[in-house]
Amino acid sequence: METHLAEAVVVVCETCRPDSTDKLVLGLAEAITAAGLGGSVAIMRQACLNVCDSPFAIAIQGPGRATYVFGDVALPDDTADVIAVLRLYLESQAGWIEDARGCGRLRDCLKSRVRALPERPPLA
Repeated sequence: METHLAEAVVVVCETCRPDSTDKLVLGLAEAITAAGLGGSVAIMRQACLNVCDSPFAIAIQGPGRATYVFGDVALPDDTADVIAVLRLYLESQAGWIEDARGCGRLRDCLKSRVRALPERPPLA
């Protein structure tokens, strides 16, 4: 059996909306699959993304790729924009999105982005 690793992971904050996290994750997973990204994108839950002043929060990250943290995400309304960001993320070099115009409303929800670490970071 061949093991397929995700190229990107959507990390969902469970603390922001604990009463509806299951429903939001299920809806997002269905949208990711419907968009044809199910073989490349996984969803993971995390207790807190520390963006408490801007709930609902998600992050997008991947092995050898940049990490993005978004706050004030309105799922399910922003689902199409999450899919758009994932497409740009997967198409970009090392997950670094140069032109965020294709990210829809999420471009205004970005709280932080961090470039991927080189395989062996230099010592200071």
